[in-house]
Amino acid sequence: MERARRRQPDCSGIYNIDNDTPKGFVADEKANTGPGYKITYSKSGKNWAVVSGVKGDKVFYERRLFGKDGVIRTVWIEYPSSLKAKYDPLTGAIAASLRGP
Repeated sequence: MERARRRQPDCSGIYNIDNDTPKGFVADEKANTGPGYKITYSKSGKNWAVVSGVKGDKVFYERRLFGKDGVIRTVWIEYPSSLKAKYDPLTGAIAASLRGP
């Protein structure tokens, strides 16, 4: 029997060559009309943004930090909707661990 592949949180950093902003990121994500993609929560501040929602049968959470050094640091967490009650409490702690200048 093959085990289901579990996706772990992804963390990344990219240079902000397009001068993206937290509010711009949220607006772009809300405008995404991909099949099965729906933002259910979004919030932004001076140098950060958060979006979460559903993508097909999965729940996702994305947090971005827009650093003074020109780097956008991102954590992306995705898990099956059936595990929402189990993973939602962990998601906040994982996302809060993201740091940057």
